[in-house]
Amino acid sequence: AITLILISEYYDLKKYDKAMKNVNLLLKNSPNDSYAVYYKAKIEYDTGKKKDALNDFQKLTGDLKYGKEAKKWTESIKSELE
Repeated sequence: AITLILISEYYDLKKYDKAMKNVNLLLKNSPNDSYAVYYKAKIEYDTGKKKDALNDFQKLTGDLKYGKEAKKWTESIKSELE
């Protein structure tokens, strides 16, 4: 649970390297954790890795919690990459 808090706190402070370190730790233990995938995608987007972000947001389009927002991100990134 502390990892979840650290991810969002570091993300909000734009400390993307520290946030991603915690995301990767969470994904190592729970590869399909939607919270971790969501933040991974947001960090990738914010650091200019838009294709990676697109791939991760696409993984979430069927997710109950993040699906709606992931679809919006997916459409937005696709239009940016065109």
